[in-house]
Amino acid sequence: MTRVLVPKKLREALLRRNAKACCVCKARNVGLNFHHIDGDSANTVETNLAVVCVRDHDAHHRPEEYRPDAEMNHSDLDAATIATAKLEWEAFVAEAAKEAPAILATVTGYGNIESVHAMQLAFQWADGRLVFERVYHLLDGPPAKWADWAVAEVASFGPAIKIVLIDRPMPVEHCPSCARGMTTTLPPGFARRLASRTWASSSVCSIYVNPRRASLAVMIHDDHGEAFVAFLHRCGLFLDLATSTYLLAAELRS
Repeated sequence: MTRVLVPKKLREALLRRNAKACCVCKARNVGLNFHHIDGDSANTVETNLAVVCVRDHDAHHRPEEYRPDAEMNHSDLDAATIATAKLEWEAFVAEAAKEAPAILATVTGYGNIESVHAMQLAFQWADGRLVFERVYHLLDGPPAKWADWAVAEVASFGPAIKIVLIDRPMPVEHCPSCARGMTTTLPPGFARRLASRTWASSSVCSIYVNPRRASLAVMIHDDHGEAFVAFLHRCGLFLDLATSTYLLAAELRS
């Protein structure tokens, strides 16, 4: 096959749609390649080109070179995986640039009140899906710089993205840098409410009572869908409560 080079205008458009980041690992300020998803270097069209960093590009073409115990194990980085990563990442970048994006940036500290030794910035959709995360550690620089870096990262995607701060540090053993802990994100219902600009005027609380049985249902929603659902019914001598989120008290206080 005859390789067709990516035209300058198409390269610029792809970099803009991908925020100049790898669609697989989300790395920025690294070498980037325009990867032909179907393997045909002559099929140089937008839908067949993915912005991939040099390491992931190499891992795709030479998966046997990456051991299972290596830091980066992308032996399963096939064409379908890259195609999905491209679509999902470009959708995130486009949404982040909107005036009212359905995206939140959640900031979590690790350590204690007196000494926070790492900070995590997690980007998520309002429905709870994690997009990617950045971790700032004492090894990267002083804590005073972390907030500046995080705000700059958020602003680079869109000026209207809301930043949510977890009100207390997580234990050190959960640090994603030191111990590969779990990423902290917000439950879908709570995230939906925070991401909505019209929640105060468009949200509705509906209460349904079953007159034939000692039971009721409560649903809090807006034009974009449900944020909280609870069912209360009598079971013998007890009241049984089932909710869609653990943030019942927070939602009701709001």
